[in-house]
Amino acid sequence: MLPVWSAQAEGEIRIWADCLKNDIRPPKNIGAGPDGTQPGPEGKRGPMKNPTRLALVGCLILLLGGAAPWYLRFFPQSRTVYVKPLFMGGLRLFSHQWDVPRSPYWRIETDDMDDPRRSSLVLLEDGKELGPAHSLHVDVARKGRGRYSHWKGKLIFSASDNTDPRFNKRRYVVRVELLPKFWVLKAGAVSFCIALCGFGAIILWTRKTRSRFEI
Repeated sequence: MLPVWSAQAEGEIRIWADCLKNDIRPPKNIGAGPDGTQPGPEGKRGPMKNPTRLALVGCLILLLGGAAPWYLRFFPQSRTVYVKPLFMGGLRLFSHQWDVPRSPYWRIETDDMDDPRRSSLVLLEDGKELGPAHSLHVDVARKGRGRYSHWKGKLIFSASDNTDPRFNKRRYVVRVELLPKFWVLKAGAVSFCIALCGFGAIILWTRKTRSRFEI
């Protein structure tokens, strides 16, 4: 059985709608309980307070969601990825290749012709860092000894003792920094702007209707 308060809701909403349509003040007993008491200071605006609160929550979610990608852009998060021997490929001499995983939302900085030292990837063998990084591919193949290069999304590397990393039973992991892709940043900026416009609209609407609905 519905409470008496719920049974009154439909009629009260109709009265509010008529008052809004005709630009008049609603009766003072709108929103009162069965005993004639008002729900409190927060209930002075009757049914109009809940949509405003929902709109504020929605704008806050959009604001935080839009700001998050830009926060991660300037404060990137590190992630450790296990290099499975099954996905390693043997190249020539001591060098081996592994494709660094990709994501539709995140990008990993990699070396290329424009910036041969851009990558921040770190390769570890049984918890110990290998290197030097950004090595020439010919040095990785001929000299080895833990040299590696993160080049255009591929990791060219060698074991610390020039053994085959696919069969030496050692654990290789890479530590990378995740950065949001451009389209994620763009979507975050749009969400942030929509949230700001929503907050502005709520403030203007509240100021415009405050005198009309105060009891």
